[in-house]
Formats: sequence, structure tokens, C-alpha cells
Amino acid sequence: MTAPSSNRARRLRPEIQALRAIAVGLVVIFHFFPTGVPGGFVGVDVFFVISGFLITGNLLREAGRTARIRYGRFLLRRVKRLLPASLLVTVSVAVAVAAWVPRQLWDQFYSEIVAATLYVQNWLLATNSVDYLAADNQASPVQHFWTLSVEEQFYLVMPLLLILTLVVFRTRWRTAVGWCLTAIFAASLWYSVVLTASDHSVAYFSTGTRAWEFAAGGLLAYLGWRAPVGVRTGVSLVGMIVIGACGFLMSGELPFPGALAAFPVVGTLLVLWAGMPSTFLGALYRLKPVQWIGGISYSLYLWHWPIIVLFPFVFGHQPVLAQTLVLIGLSVLLAAASKYLVEDPFLGIEHRYQHAITLGTAWVGIVAALVIATGFTATARAQARAAAATALAAASAHADCFGAMAMRPDAHCPPDKAPPVDPVFAKNDAHGVESGDCAGGTQLEHISDGVTCLYGDPNGTRSMVIVGDSHARQWVAPLDQLAKSEHMRLVTYVHPSCPMALSAVLSKGDENVECTDWVKGSLPSIAALKPAVVVDAALVPTGYEESRLTLEPTDAQVAAHRSALDGFVRDGARVVVMADTPYEPQDVPNCVAVHPEHQSAVCAGPRATALDGRSQPLLQAAKAVKGVTVLDLSDELCTSTDCPVVIGGVIVYKDRHHLTQTYARSLGPFVQAALTRELII
Repeated sequence: MTAPSSNRARRLRPEIQALRAIAVGLVVIFHFFPTGVPGGFVGVDVFFVISGFLITGNLLREAGRTARIRYGRFLLRRVKRLLPASLLVTVSVAVAVAAWVPRQLWDQFYSEIVAATLYVQNWLLATNSVDYLAADNQASPVQHFWTLSVEEQFYLVMPLLLILTLVVFRTRWRTAVGWCLTAIFAASLWYSVVLTASDHSVAYFSTGTRAWEFAAGGLLAYLGWRAPVGVRTGVSLVGMIVIGACGFLMSGELPFPGALAAFPVVGTLLVLWAGMPSTFLGALYRLKPVQWIGGISYSLYLWHWPIIVLFPFVFGHQPVLAQTLVLIGLSVLLAAASKYLVEDPFLGIEHRYQHAITLGTAWVGIVAALVIATGFTATARAQARAAAATALAAASAHADCFGAMAMRPDAHCPPDKAPPVDPVFAKNDAHGVESGDCAGGTQLEHISDGVTCLYGDPNGTRSMVIVGDSHARQWVAPLDQLAKSEHMRLVTYVHPSCPMALSAVLSKGDENVECTDWVKGSLPSIAALKPAVVVDAALVPTGYEESRLTLEPTDAQVAAHRSALDGFVRDGARVVVMADTPYEPQDVPNCVAVHPEHQSAVCAGPRATALDGRSQPLLQAAKAVKGVTVLDLSDELCTSTDCPVVIGGVIVYKDRHHLTQTYARSLGPFVQAALTRELII
């Protein structure tokens, strides 16, 4: 999202201000009324093309006048135009998060505030989009800064490429610039189409998939084309219609950006190529409200999204229609104040120390945002550690009613016997779900991009192995207790989003390769251990699908799991398959924090849907292999009607479906009893 690029507002082309007004209008309406303008996100593409057109044009004119580009001066101008308003928003949001947002979200929100401040938000979101452990992340108040990050990265790289072209080609630099822009356009467009087809979540945020949109605007500026006077109105009108149609006809279900982004890009290029019509259309572009909205578009983009995200935290509910209209008005009001009190004063600084003033202000804003973010994150983590100590004390004082023990048929546990675990603690209460984390254990070996860990009794003569994805990792805590009591070694072969299956369960490109390599490397290592017991667990397919991972057909999944289970049985292991844990309707710690008095009614899912009995390929495979035992602890997680989110004073899940380590430990006696009953141990 760009601030105006010319030296004075009066020099702005009215049709570009009109484009900005249309673009920010699409984005804002899309965010406030997602179903009303389902493709409103294309407003971002409009801004990208405008940025490429204006910035490249300015750089080329400077090169033409002086035969050089002053990179430092260019960056200072961008800092002067963009950072004061954006840093005002990030600092304001950082303070607002501390005031109104539950602490268990501070880690995520403040990490995004740091990323937004440093203009790498797009890469953080791209990373999270392929991490199914982060797939249920709450939308943060600075999520929209991903577009600013892409633009800033463009501002850093494009001048350097032009400078390099000037130095290398000297007398023929104009021709070289044209080829350079064409190469960027072609390579980025190709990459966008390919990556969108394989992983459109990453493609949406990637700078590489968006560079061609900037290059398209840059090429138009380079060519200097302007439509003939007689067709300008028609061309400009067609461009605006194309952009508007994209807003109404596209949606988030389509593979975007890819080739589909060509439609808003071409629409924008048509308007820029047409220039300013001298007909009724030009009169519309010049209307004061249109020009005014275009003038505040940058600030409006900055302010409207935090208002949308923060409203439910402040008032405890989503806004109704009347409140939404008030929020739109508040967004416009804040945008205008930011424009006239922050943007314009900084743009108008004419002082011999203006660069020092600009840089000093930027540094103060950056430091303020980073200090607030890191300070409150540290506070939240310290409070989580205190909550952990409270949980351990509660477990000792009320062992008969703590956690899963409260689900015993003969348990008589008053609701206040043990206080609920702090949601901040629950959010981070996991037994290491990331690859390479051997928290509480000893690292044994690297296999592909995963790590094998040792728990239990290191000196044990028998081994127990647990295999699977992060839903296997959540059972490490109770199995660790069991292994120690039975003097067994517990060795983990777990990898996030990778079931232990002999052929691909996931059909998505990179994950498929990584999982296949990890499984192939793990199986010989498991066989060499000659384990007495193998425990297998995996997330239900619904969880993978909701995390935007593509699966093979169910029959293929069952066959893949069955092959692995057959191998474990042939090698002489007793094999147990864990039925998967419930899948709650929303993030549990967040829900408990927002609805502490109504957590059962609001946060817990019905047993029938939370257990997702529709499809568990691993269980189907287990029932088809002789010698495999299924361990189902659903009755320790759910009542006959629902699956509570707080049991025995413990928050059960760290997100929607991963057990907290505290609750998993409280399941230890049930796990041990079941395995002993089935003669596994």
C-alpha cells in the first residue's frame, strides 16, 4: 500500500488518485463485508501495479537527468513518506494489544508486530500458512502489513537492479532496463503460476510471486505509452470495469494470485495507459470525494484492519451492522487525522536537517514498537511460567480430581477443587511439537529433517517406540511416565504433519517429499531397535484438510498405514494405535480466555463431531492387521454429549486439537491401565 509518490499533492494524476480510491474501497469493503465483495482483495494488486508504475518512472527520470540513481536519497524519501504513519499504527496497536487482547495471544500478536515493524510480515505469514500447527492462528491487528512488507522489499531491490544496469551497460542502459523489467515480469509471472498451483497460501504472500505486478507497472512507465486521445475514455472505463468485476466475481476459493491476478493487473494498466480522460469520466475522477479518498488511502488501509480485529476483544462480540458502519466511519476519521497530522507534516518538512529528523523519528518509532512488543511478550511468558508452577501444585494437592482423573466414573470432584490452568500457559503447554525439539529428553539422531529423541529409562533393556505426526508427540508425556515405571527406553519417531506410512498419505509436493524421506529413513532405524512396543498415532484427515494440506484418497491412506503396521508386527513388536483426540470448533485457550464463565457452552464441541468418526484411516488399517490393538481414550476426553475444554481444572487443548502436556500427563494412569489390560506391557 503506497503513499503518494510525487513531491506535492497537486502534481498527482487524478486518475491515479481515483484508482487508489477504488482499490482501498475494495479492500475495506471486503474486510468489513467479506461476502459483499468477495474479491475485494484485488485492490492490493491495483496498488502493486501503481507502485511499480510510479516508482520505476521516478527512478528512470532521475537516471535520465543525472545518469545515476542516488539510492540513499531514494530510501530516505520512502522512509519519510511511509514510516511515520505506519509506525504510529504499529505502536498504537502494540499498546492496544496489551490493553484488550488476552495474554495467550500476545506471543503471536507481538511477533507479528515485530515482523510488521521490520517489514517481513509477508514471510512470517507465508511460513505460518504451511505450518499446520499455526493454521488456526488468530488474525492479528497487523496482518495486513504483509502488503507493505512486499512493497518495501520492492523498494529495496528495484533501485539496486537499475543502478547495476546503469553501471554495467552505461551507454545502452535504457535498452538494458527494458530487458531487465521484462525478465522480472516473465520469471515472476511463471513462478506465480507454478507456486499458486502447488501452494497458493505461500504464493499469496511471496514477494517473488508478486514482483511481476510491480514490473508490469514499471514496463508501462518505461515504455511511456499513452492511449490516443479519442479512446482514452473507453480504455479507462474498461479498466475500471475489469477491476470492479474482479471485486465481485473473484473469491478466496480461487487459486490466487497465479494467472488470475492478470485481470486486476491488466485493468489497472488500462487506466494508467489511458491517462486522464477529458469527458464525463474525467469529471468523475476529479470529484473531491474521490480525490480525497485517494489521498487518505494509505492511512485508511493502515487503520481499518486493526479496528476490525480489536473490536471483538474490546466489546466481546462481533459488530452488528450499525456498529460496522460506525467502525467504517472511525476508520475514515483516523485515516484523515493520520493524513493531516502525521503524513503531510512529515512530507512538508523543508529543513537542512530533514533527513536527520526523518531517520530519528523512524528509529524512535521502530524502537518503541520493538520494546513494547518484546516487553509484553516477556511478561506473558513469565506469567505462563508462574501458571505452570500453579498447575504442578494443584496436581499434587488434588491428584484424585486433577485433569483426566476427574473423568473417572467414581470421581466426585467439586468444580472448584482445582483452579483452571491459565490460558497463556495452556497455549504453550506442549511436549515439543516442532521438529528437532527433544524437550525433557535426549537427542539420538537426525533422520531427514526430523530428530529422534530418547525418553523413559535410558538404561532400560526393552524399548518402546512412538511413531507418527504431532498427534503422536502429544502422547510422549504419559508414555514417558509409563516407560520409566516399566524401566523401558522410549524412543520417538515423530514429525509434524507426517504420518508414519510406507507410501505417501500427503499428496502435496514438498511435504510429500519430506515425509517420504523421513519415513524411509525412520523404518530401518526402528527395526534396528527391535522394540517391544510400537505406538502409532496420527491426526484425522479433516485436520489436514482444514490446514490446507492435500491428502491421497482414503483407500490409499489406509493401505499406506496398513503396510507400516504389518512391518512392525512382522518384526515382533506389540503394536498399539491411538484413536485420535477430539477436534474442537475453535482455538480452546483463546475461547476460554474470552468466555471464562461460559466455556462449556461456547467452546466445547459436540462429541459426535469433535471425535470425527467419519474417517480415521489409521484406525481402519489397525482393525485390518492382526496383532494390532486400538487404544481409545475418548471417554477420558468426552462426556456422552460433548468434549469439554476444561476438565479437572486443566485446559485440555493448546489449540483446537493438540492436548496440553498437563492434561496428557493426567491421562498417564489410563494409558498404563489400558496397555497393561491389553497385555502390551
